[in-house]
Amino acid sequence: MRSKFAIYVTFGVLMLSSCAQIVNPTGGERDLTAPEILTTSPRNKSTNFSKNTIQFKFNEFLQLNNPGEQIIISPPLENKPEFINKGRLLEIKFKESLIPNTTYTINFGNAIGDNKENNLVKDFVCVFSTGDVIDSNYLTGKIENAFTNQPESGITVGLYQIEGFNDSTIIKSKPIYMSKTNENGLFSINNLPTDNFNIIAFKDENKNLKNEVNEAVAFLPTAVNSADSNDRNLILKLFKPNLYKPGRVIDTFNREPDKFVFVVYQPTYVNIKPVNNNKSYLKHVKGNQGIDTFYVFTSTQKSDSIIKFSALINNNNTELIVRQKVIYKQSKPTFTITKQLELNDTIKINFTNPLLKIDTTRIKLFKDSLNINYKLLKVNDFELNIIYKWDEKTTYKLFINDSAFMDYYNQYSKQEKMVYAMKAKKDYANLILHVKVTKNITHPYLLQLLSSDEKTVHYQFNITKNQDINLENVLPGVYKVKYIYDTNNNGIWDNGDINTNTQPEKVKYLNQNLTLKAYWDLEQSVLIE
Repeated sequence: MRSKFAIYVTFGVLMLSSCAQIVNPTGGERDLTAPEILTTSPRNKSTNFSKNTIQFKFNEFLQLNNPGEQIIISPPLENKPEFINKGRLLEIKFKESLIPNTTYTINFGNAIGDNKENNLVKDFVCVFSTGDVIDSNYLTGKIENAFTNQPESGITVGLYQIEGFNDSTIIKSKPIYMSKTNENGLFSINNLPTDNFNIIAFKDENKNLKNEVNEAVAFLPTAVNSADSNDRNLILKLFKPNLYKPGRVIDTFNREPDKFVFVVYQPTYVNIKPVNNNKSYLKHVKGNQGIDTFYVFTSTQKSDSIIKFSALINNNNTELIVRQKVIYKQSKPTFTITKQLELNDTIKINFTNPLLKIDTTRIKLFKDSLNINYKLLKVNDFELNIIYKWDEKTTYKLFINDSAFMDYYNQYSKQEKMVYAMKAKKDYANLILHVKVTKNITHPYLLQLLSSDEKTVHYQFNITKNQDINLENVLPGVYKVKYIYDTNNNGIWDNGDINTNTQPEKVKYLNQNLTLKAYWDLEQSVLIE
């Protein structure tokens, strides 16, 4: 009896202990599987389709993810169909009559997921025909950024009939067949009839299936044939169209005395001066997206007067007129100096206003504590360079005393001081590029050594033949080598133009990044083909 009693007591204690411990329910294993389609009504790849509704039945409850954008119907419809979620049933209702004897493709993208975890149904495509046959031709390819060669995702790729195609077709009309690129920039347009098409890709930012003027675009200069195996694995280069015609003067204004501003789009050569032949100074400031600013300083004019300028812009002569307003505030005398100095560098001093006078006795350069001689080079009316062969592991001090410079408005500069601590040679790398051109070329290549993020062009060279490029004292880091076929020999990469059937200039890269390490020498062959 005592033994049984002990067993009962022990069992009771264990039960109480178990009851006192609160544990959250596990809820079962997480659902990781996407819904499975059970039936399609009418069945997939049906012919002689004449209804206005298609139904898809799945094995679990669904949720729809932005079906208006994710679901692509090709050929596209004038009126968007209605997508109805009925639990396990998805219904598509067409709001217009379909084209006779045409194969339609419905690509669902990432529109369908389960109701619990939104596990997506991948690569689900439904095909049907309003005629007797299902068309079986296809076109495939890739959309790449024209300037970086990187794949472009989410790009609409459209086919257009050749007959009646003109410059405004892609702006006014939807493509007759279409697809979208995946995350790798790849596209496939399937179930096509045998025919020739113009192929245009564009970033459909406003989701209207039409290419707006400011949307990025890619195209092939010749038509493609859906039955031709050579027109598979196409590569189209996507570029942002020019905002304006190159060389166009976007804006002109005057906000400071005798200082006139001209904003020019993609200038290659600019010379602007007053018509009355007064002495003037021209300053060029590069901007973003090809929009540059030119400042013209000219002799004193009356306030609220009309000033005429003759301008040569990209080989076009024109006359520009600017009104000089009543000015209340005068531009201050400002200049900037190189902050970080490397062994190969020069000290650059840049001025906001034209530089009229320099007092070299008020510019002192010290090596440690020793006053040293240097070369002062006036690059133009807005820039001075201090040139010296810098020694490694040495500290230099630059003193610019008051009134060292006088600007266009007879204003004197203020005091400035800079200290530069030079690195040792072993803190740098040396790079030799063995450049080989594999074919005769009529225009040079622009060879660039870029930062890995391509935000900075460290070096640029014009390449017309085989040559070695020796770069000493290069900062350690990861670099890209890029070359551009400069077809118009203007020293920059040029955009395409769909209206003139002009492709963007070709861009290629060395197939590997260059890692430069301190106190290392690296030799690299670059094959340009």
